[in-house]
Amino acid sequence: MGHEYKITAKLTQKQRSEIAELLENNRYFYERDEKVVEFRHPENKGKMPNLYVGFEPDGLYVCQNGSSYLWTYLDDLKEYFEKEIVDFEIIDYSE
Repeated sequence: MGHEYKITAKLTQKQRSEIAELLENNRYFYERDEKVVEFRHPENKGKMPNLYVGFEPDGLYVCQNGSSYLWTYLDDLKEYFEKEIVDFEIIDYSE
């Protein structure tokens, strides 16, 4: 099991679409379905991705399987929140 986080935020549909596009442009982007985006390093041949982000009604769920730092591989997402002045809170499920 990885390090799990919840980023609670009131996101508009436009912001959700922009975030999905931003995540898909990440160099470690691997696969996306309707609600989950997975990231995998090329050398990772295991069953678990390095990271995945799930879209939820009240924000984003993040599971870091290779790091305990929420923003690992998600610098663009953090910058997007700052640029768009998205009010968000982080819940660290390991605390």
